[in-house]
Amino acid sequence: MKLLDTFKLLVAIALCSVLYSCSEDNEPAEKLPEIQDKEESVITCDVSDLTFDAGNGSKTITFVTNGDWSAKVLGNVSWCTLSSSQGMAGTASITVNVGENTTYMERNASIFIQCGDKTHTIVVTQKQMDALLLNSSRYEVAQEGGTIVVGIKANIDYQLEIMGDAKNWIKESKGRTLSAYSHTFIVEANEGSGKREGEIRFTSDTQSETVWIYQAGASSVLMLTQSEYTVSDEGETISVEIKSNVDFGVEMPNVDWVREEKDSRALSSHTLRYVIAPNSSYDERSAYIVFYDKNSSLKEKLHIIQKQRNAILLSNKTVTVAQTGGKVDAEIKSNIDYTIEIAPSCKDWITENKSRALVANIHSFTVAPNDTYDDRTGEIYFYDQARSLKETLVITQKQKDVITVSKKQYEVGSQANSIQVDVFSNVQFDVTIEATWIKLTRTSNETGKNYQLQFSIEENTNNQERSGKIVITDKSKTIKQEISVKQLMKAQQPTPEDKDPEGNVGDMNWG
Repeated sequence: MKLLDTFKLLVAIALCSVLYSCSEDNEPAEKLPEIQDKEESVITCDVSDLTFDAGNGSKTITFVTNGDWSAKVLGNVSWCTLSSSQGMAGTASITVNVGENTTYMERNASIFIQCGDKTHTIVVTQKQMDALLLNSSRYEVAQEGGTIVVGIKANIDYQLEIMGDAKNWIKESKGRTLSAYSHTFIVEANEGSGKREGEIRFTSDTQSETVWIYQAGASSVLMLTQSEYTVSDEGETISVEIKSNVDFGVEMPNVDWVREEKDSRALSSHTLRYVIAPNSSYDERSAYIVFYDKNSSLKEKLHIIQKQRNAILLSNKTVTVAQTGGKVDAEIKSNIDYTIEIAPSCKDWITENKSRALVANIHSFTVAPNDTYDDRTGEIYFYDQARSLKETLVITQKQKDVITVSKKQYEVGSQANSIQVDVFSNVQFDVTIEATWIKLTRTSNETGKNYQLQFSIEENTNNQERSGKIVITDKSKTIKQEISVKQLMKAQQPTPEDKDPEGNVGDMNWG
C-alpha cells in the first residue's frame, strides 16, 4: 500500500508541471494596475470644542474644505442642532444651536464634519442648571427642643448661616462625616411661654434657600406662619399654615368673597386653603379669619387684603368741536395715579390747560380753530404709571365750510349758448337760478370737492340785453355765492378782445 501511494503522488506532481507549462506558454503575463494620483481631502477648522451655559444659545463655526462636505451631530441628541448639514468646497459656516439645559447635569455632544476620507470633530459642552434644593423648608419643633436633619441637593458650592437671634438656640451639629449634603441642627428647649421662629439660610453665588424653624412655647400654642395675605384683584387660592397643640376652631368672615376650599381639611389639619374671589369693584377690601382655641381665650387673626380693580374711566370718550375751536373738559374717575398724553399727530391744535387747581379729576383742553376744509380727529391718552391701563378721549373737529366759484361774471352773445361754472365745496349746496332763460343741464363731480355745473343759455330774440343770476348756497343758507350772467341783445356779439378762451367774458378770479 505504501508503494502505491508514492506512485500516485509522483503522477500528480508531473501533471501539475505540465499544466503550469501550458499556462505560461499560452497566457500573457498579468499586468499590474496603473496607479492614479488623487488629491488628498483637506478640512481646516480652528474650533475643536464649544461651551455653552445652561440657557438657550447659538455659536457659529467657520471652516474650509477642498471638496464637498457633510456635518452631523452624533447620537440621538435633540438639544443640539446644526443650521446646515452639507455644502460644497470652499469656506463654509455652520451655526450650532442648543436648547435650555433644565437638568442638574452637564451634557455633551460631538459634531462630525467630513470631507472625503477626512473628519474633524468638535465637542459641544453645555453647563448644567445650577441647583440648591432643600428636602424641606419648614420644621416644627416641640417646646422641649430636639434635633432636625436638613437634607440638601446641590451641584454648586454653598454656605449656610443661622440668622439673627436664632443663633442662640439653634446650633449646627458638626458631625457631618456621613454625608456632605446633610446638615444636623440641635434646637434647644424653649423655656419661654411664647412661640419663636428661626431662619437658616443656604447661599451660593447665585442662589439662596431658607429653612424656617418654628418652635412652640411652654404653654398652649396656636400660631400662624403668616398673619397677613395681600391678594390681587384677580383673586387666588391661599394656603394658611397653622402650628397648634390645641383643639382649634375657625370663624369665617361675614363676606361672600372668602370661602374655605372644599376638602381642604382632608388634606392636612394644619394647612388650610381659602379661595379669594376676583374683586370687580374699584375699592380695596379686607376681611379677617379668626382661629381660636376651643378651650381657652387663645386666638389668632388672619388678615386678608384684596386690591381693587384698577381703573381709569372717562365720563365721555368722544367729543365733537366746532370749526371755530373751543374748550374741552375731560372728567376722569380713577383709583390710581395716571398720566396724560396728547397724540403726536394733533399736538399742534390740542393743548392742555394747566390750571387744574379747582377740580383735580377734570382736565381742560383747548382746541384751536380748524382752518382746513376737512374734518380732523385727535386723541388724548390717559395711562396708569405702568402703562397697562389706557383710556382714550377722541376729539373730532368740524371742517371750515366753504363754497367758491371760479368765475362770478359771464357775458354771452344773443345766440343760444352754454357756460360751465367750476365750484369748489366741501358741503352740500343748492343752486337757484333767477332767470327763466338759464337752465342747469348737468352737474359732475370729479374729486369729491370739485364740481362742474353746466348751464344752457337760450337765444335772446329781444332788441335789448338782459341779465340773470345764479345763486349757490349751502343747506343752512350761511354761505352764498352769486354768479351774474349778461346776454347781449339780438344780433350783438362780444368783441374778440373781451372773450376768454372758452368764449365767455368777465372776471376770471376765484370768489
